[in-house]
Amino acid sequence: MDDEVYLECCPFCGPVDDGIWNIVFAETKDIRDGYILGYTIFCPKCDFEMNEEFEEDLLEKWNTRFYHLEPT
Repeated sequence: MDDEVYLECCPFCGPVDDGIWNIVFAETKDIRDGYILGYTIFCPKCDFEMNEEFEEDLLEKWNTRFYHLEPT
């Protein structure tokens, strides 16, 4: 896992009141041998959790936003 990763705020509840978001990014490891099984991003404010086997896949999915524009 990289020392620093860029994470967008939670797609459901956004940044907390002070403009900073509290998102947890963690490795999931096997207790017996310590091998990395996958990665998790968790928002403690709304309890939304996202899991993936590979770090890059998880970061890309979490940081992707779809914006719906009103028809003109």
